[in-house]
Amino acid sequence: MRAHTVCLKREQLFAVVCVGCHPAENLVEGELVDQPFVVEDSNPASRMSEHENHLMVSLSQESGDRVHMVLIQIPEISERVLHRAMEVGSGLRPEENRPWIEVSRGLKDVSYRSDGARMLAMEVTDFARSSTGFVELFENEGSYAGFVDITLDEGGYLQGIFT
Repeated sequence: MRAHTVCLKREQLFAVVCVGCHPAENLVEGELVDQPFVVEDSNPASRMSEHENHLMVSLSQESGDRVHMVLIQIPEISERVLHRAMEVGSGLRPEENRPWIEVSRGLKDVSYRSDGARMLAMEVTDFARSSTGFVELFENEGSYAGFVDITLDEGGYLQGIFT
């Protein structure tokens, strides 16, 4: 049974993204390997691979010596209909051409480059992929926001929003 609820419904997210009334929290929560899982990221990273036409959105949260991460992958983004739920897959069958989500938790490993830049890595202790559910995307002035509601392949779940 799901113990957490999403703070904004899809209709509210659409209003936030399209009208710009106020910023939404980037909150994704659920259960990973029978333990609560929460990522609240004020500045999620997104990257578009123009060559492959592939969108990646990454949310992460550090907590003490731990890191939680969610990676949302949308292949063939220019061929997708936005503002509509897209069924997810596991990402293990490229021929399905469906979005997929990877969820991980692990031990934090921080190092610094010679120029002083902080580098964050993680020794993964728990990992799962999406198996069923959906992701919905909205575009606003070249950036993406969305809503995710999935079941994970190890039996957990994830739901929330990202902007």
